[in-house]
Amino acid sequence: MRPQILSLLVLAVGCSNTEPAPTPETPDSDASRVSCNVRVPEDAGSLQEAVDRVRDGGTICLGEGVFDGTLKLHDRDLSINGMGMGRTILQGDGLESALYVMGSDVELRGVTITGGVADQGGGIHVHDSDLRLEGVEVTGNTAHMDGGGIYASHSVVTVDDVWVTGNTAAMGGGGIFVGQAELYGDDLVIHENTAAWGGGLKAGLAGVWLTDSFITGNSAVGADANGGGVYLHNVEAAFENVVVGANHSDWRGGGLTVGGGTSHTFTNLTILKNHAQEGAAVHVHGWGYVAEFTNTVVAWNKADVGGTVIVNEGGMVDFTYSDFWKNSDPLLVSADEQWIDPEMGNINVAPRFASIRGDDPSRWDLRVHPESPLHDAGDPSMTDADGSVSDIGFYASQDTN
Repeated sequence: MRPQILSLLVLAVGCSNTEPAPTPETPDSDASRVSCNVRVPEDAGSLQEAVDRVRDGGTICLGEGVFDGTLKLHDRDLSINGMGMGRTILQGDGLESALYVMGSDVELRGVTITGGVADQGGGIHVHDSDLRLEGVEVTGNTAHMDGGGIYASHSVVTVDDVWVTGNTAAMGGGGIFVGQAELYGDDLVIHENTAAWGGGLKAGLAGVWLTDSFITGNSAVGADANGGGVYLHNVEAAFENVVVGANHSDWRGGGLTVGGGTSHTFTNLTILKNHAQEGAAVHVHGWGYVAEFTNTVVAWNKADVGGTVIVNEGGMVDFTYSDFWKNSDPLLVSADEQWIDPEMGNINVAPRFASIRGDDPSRWDLRVHPESPLHDAGDPSMTDADGSVSDIGFYASQDTN
């Protein structure tokens, strides 16, 4: 069952002057609008039969309904198109990954993947492959180790309008685990997933690039929990226009834990209402690592013991043109006596969002008031779409009426 919260989440941040972004109910990929080589159930009795029949480079179209059992794709080049999230459902058998992709080039559109249980990748396990997901929901899957929703290794995974919700992993990446692989995400929602490290997303020895995405309501649990929303280690990463909100870690890094001997860039993030014992918003670790945050809002994050941002010995955090508001004290705990420099464009003012009542992200409206101090307060070397000086935060340029 898809959490109703997701149908509200995107509406909560949409601009009143534009059409709302699609929800999981929207059939973004309709099999009736594409050329099909094999249709199920018209031409084949099952999805696996259709896969066995179609030639490489072909397209399979699925009708509405539930398709039971694990789908295994080995050394295949094909596209699979459903009728939309919640309309075409790939239902795992509870014994292995709902979708297993090996040595293949696959496009998957317009389906919900659920009910998978495996050691790695309860919903999707992809290895040595190129996988593209569009208009796909991955929900209600479980991994005994890593990647409750999606597990990717030695692969390139590209996602657009994908919802990864309500998945669980015992170790890393309740929503998504990326190991020695690349993840490119746009309009990605990672919501209410659970793991020990990286409740929403865990990546190691990998590359992760996200834009226009939401990482909300995820949890890292256990005595050594780390990275309620995100855990990155030895990763090349860039996040732009991303919300990291209402995530929780039992120990460190309520929003993000990042580090491991490389550098990450985070631009126009809104990091708010995350919670942890230490490092409510950000936990930085690893020698020689630099976390660079530009045009970022850090607000209403709560730590039980430690500060809002924690930097371990050897790590470094660099905030420029960012706003800090009503976080737990101290704002920054650093082994190397670092500080957040106000001369680098950093401010401490109320963001004036339309509404962020409660800890339920579905009820937030992150548009800002026309008189918000976030307007034109970003890095002056960067510009918004209208040519003005960049704003601070996610969707900061979308004013309330």
